[in-house]
Amino acid sequence: MPDKKECFLISPIGEENSPTRKLANTLRDVLIKPAVGLDYEVLRADDVETSGDISDRVIVHLRDAPIAVAILHKTNPNVYYEMAVRHTLAKPLILIAPEGLKLPFDIRFLSIVRVDLKDHESVSAAKKVVARQLQAFESDPSRGVNPVTRALGR
Repeated sequence: MPDKKECFLISPIGEENSPTRKLANTLRDVLIKPAVGLDYEVLRADDVETSGDISDRVIVHLRDAPIAVAILHKTNPNVYYEMAVRHTLAKPLILIAPEGLKLPFDIRFLSIVRVDLKDHESVSAAKKVVARQLQAFESDPSRGVNPVTRALGR
């Protein structure tokens, strides 16, 4: 099998065994990995085992990954920063948020996949939406339209 494409996961990570880490891991394993399929390897910043500055490594993944998925969870500044970098690069980005989470005004009106992890039907529906968004980006990578690209006229 040829090398897998990368799906970079922009995510809160939190401390080992923290509620934040458990939520991030569950969304990765139960929703994102099945939705992107076997052609993609889902990598998060803590999966990257190379030396050097982690910020530099994250920026490289944000720049080079053909697709990225951001888990919006509360107000994690790293997630929003990495999301903004991806927007500035006009790269495909899929946004996922837990059902009921109040999001900041600036992103509230973007296409966001909402999911309730306690509801099997919600998870199933979210997987389908993520898979459809991924297919749309694969068929037309220029679909990375977002507030930054619109403001820059790209």
